[in-house]
Amino acid sequence: MNVLEVEFPGWKPSVKQVVSEKLSALPCVKRFGWGVGSPLSGGSVMAFDNVDGSMELVPVCTMDSMAFDLFGFEVLRDNRASVPEGYFLTPASLAFFNTSLDADMIEGLKLPISGVVQNIRLSNVLQDYASVLIQLSENVQTDYMQLWVEVQGNAGDAYEEVDRAIRETLEDEFRIGFMDAKVRDSFISQLQLQKIVTLFALVALLVSLLGLVAMSVFYMRQRLREVAVRKVFGADNRQVFWHLVKPFMAYVGIGIALGLPLAWYLSETWLEAFSYRLHAYGWLFLPVAVFCLLVSFSAVGIQGRIASRTNPAENIKTE
Repeated sequence: MNVLEVEFPGWKPSVKQVVSEKLSALPCVKRFGWGVGSPLSGGSVMAFDNVDGSMELVPVCTMDSMAFDLFGFEVLRDNRASVPEGYFLTPASLAFFNTSLDADMIEGLKLPISGVVQNIRLSNVLQDYASVLIQLSENVQTDYMQLWVEVQGNAGDAYEEVDRAIRETLEDEFRIGFMDAKVRDSFISQLQLQKIVTLFALVALLVSLLGLVAMSVFYMRQRLREVAVRKVFGADNRQVFWHLVKPFMAYVGIGIALGLPLAWYLSETWLEAFSYRLHAYGWLFLPVAVFCLLVSFSAVGIQGRIASRTNPAENIKTE
């Protein structure tokens, strides 16, 4: 979804027509709409009384019909034929206002209902469903305005063209950026956590490998005489190799069996914060377990191969 969001802090309603004409002439512009507030920014707020007497602030996103279509809301009920400039509610806001799905007016508030859309999470998917109102208005009058432009073709070139077209029209400062980038920025803390977890995982893997190699070297040097005796009595290199390596692989297997339930529990705890998350992802631990086994086998196998190929005469002589 290549949608640019343009914010005008010091908006002058008189230039709206000029900006619209400029954008309409650009081949990179597919469609655009005006308003104040979006599912990303949240918009303004209206105060309403709860049934328990407390007050709750309900976000209100005001936009024209083009912006409404641009955002691609999942419409559950469309009443715009009879109420073209009213409010779209969500199931969450219907419950908050104690209003039925087929109502034409919010009871007691005289707010006309243009329809109902599927529940919305403001900002990003980490948030719960919001009791939001979407007001349709083809002539938004405010000192602060937002413009949403859906572009086509090369995104970078489209950004430059839209930015240049608006700058040629306005003298006041404005902010412009892709909504995808703003959504990504809202996950900064999660991305930082991902980097930290990845770093600690790599460090833990390195430390574990160093410890495993050190233990295998010490263990196998302690058993050089046993290896020599086994080879004297007819054991071949392969039998000796597996005899040395199997205990370490058993220890690794026990560690994986103990660690996987803890990893699953921590993953579930972390994913509970997300509205959209993986389900039945237990199979993902299988390749992780296989990877750990392969890395461990590689680290221990080198020492096992060296020990199994040692001349038994040299080991007995040194003993």
